[in-house]
Amino acid sequence: MGTRSTMAISLERATNHIIRLHASIIPALDGNLKFYPMLDGAYITASSKASLETFLRAVFSKLASEFVQQKDVFNRFIPKASVSFGPVVHGDAITSDVNQAVSDQEKIKNSLLFGIPVISANEGEKKAPPFGIFIDNSARMFGPKPGDKFPFVWYNWTKNNSELSTNISNSIDEYFEWCKKNQNTITYSLDRIQAHSAMAKEYFQVNK
Repeated sequence: MGTRSTMAISLERATNHIIRLHASIIPALDGNLKFYPMLDGAYITASSKASLETFLRAVFSKLASEFVQQKDVFNRFIPKASVSFGPVVHGDAITSDVNQAVSDQEKIKNSLLFGIPVISANEGEKKAPPFGIFIDNSARMFGPKPGDKFPFVWYNWTKNNSELSTNISNSIDEYFEWCKKNQNTITYSLDRIQAHSAMAKEYFQVNK
């Protein structure tokens, strides 16, 4: 979510987008997932590939449905995600032996997440297409068990649902046409609009 530019335009709009994203995430969580909300999104850790895939499909399907149904283009927003793999340290593992001050603060330590995969996921999100999911090299090379690797750079969350893929693709086209007409108002440069539009076209064409 591009909340930096969105917040510069309208704090109310950005807040609405973030709340809607988190509202889509929360019902999709299960016991194999941990949720770390951030300023403009969230980090999710998963103990299995299957749980992560189920989660991603649920969240993106809900957001896509809302995007298609939202007729006021100004109130639409584009989510993206990235998947990485590797060891992480959860803040709830911080004990008094590590740091007494942090250990005593449950809310603070439970919000902390450490590890190279966190950095990789953050960087990978920039490479994801609009409404798409980028797979970092770490998750394409390794997995928690044999066969758990992701095979491609982009993850197909619309697999076996060509109708949804077509509907969201058409709505995204409409959204970017609106962006072109309002590029100065929404501080979204034409070259970035064109680049993101081309990525979306390729992503959903591949996923049909």
